[in-house]
Amino acid sequence: MMIRIVLILLVALTSGDALSEVTQDAPKAEHWVRSVKADIERNGLLSKRIIIVDSFDNKSGAPKFFKLGTNDCPDLLFFKCVSSRDAGFALKLNGSLKPKGVAGAAQVSGADLVIYPDGETLRLTGDQGKTSVKFGDTRTLKSLKPSEIFGRIFQSTGFDGIVLAISDPFVLVGSVSELIRTPDRQGLAMADSHLGWVLESGKSKGASLLSIVNYTDFYAVFRRVVTDKEASPIQLGTKVILESK
Repeated sequence: MMIRIVLILLVALTSGDALSEVTQDAPKAEHWVRSVKADIERNGLLSKRIIIVDSFDNKSGAPKFFKLGTNDCPDLLFFKCVSSRDAGFALKLNGSLKPKGVAGAAQVSGADLVIYPDGETLRLTGDQGKTSVKFGDTRTLKSLKPSEIFGRIFQSTGFDGIVLAISDPFVLVGSVSELIRTPDRQGLAMADSHLGWVLESGKSKGASLLSIVNYTDFYAVFRRVVTDKEASPIQLGTKVILESK
């Protein structure tokens, strides 16, 4: 990861804009989170709802949900758990529609991301099963604490954080990675990544080099250090890869 960041930085320095020294004070992460929380929760675009399917009925294909309570997961702006109780209740209410498979699980639960079994493999999808990535195997959920599920989602989708707010040259990034709680750690904002739910290996390009200014819990304020002139600007929902060392 570090090699990739250094290489892209070298390219950016020759073809992009390096920012002059920033004199304005960076916003504090905890204050920024509070100021944008209501907007993020209201529009729902940046907050991804997650449901876990334990199995599918052999005959009807109806989903059976993994036992998980809303309070089992961290209270994050960018990830929300759909409890198995709520999803199961919605399934009963919509039983006449005969929801089945991954698409049915997403529809009845209102989830954006679905973790589901496929043989001995667990897969993750963000488009009702049209495309998916490997999440683990059927033993994975037994070995993970509910709070660790979000971290595994980031590992599976290929990025470490997501841009939640922008006040140039600063961005607020949400992440469950411990890497985000390290001063001066660098990261890459990936070009044209704000709409997708996964970063495809070899198809993603770094747009801006970022550096952590301050942080709190699952959020950090980054300063934009270098930007590639030819890359698209950072947008809400832009995915971020963090320097691993």
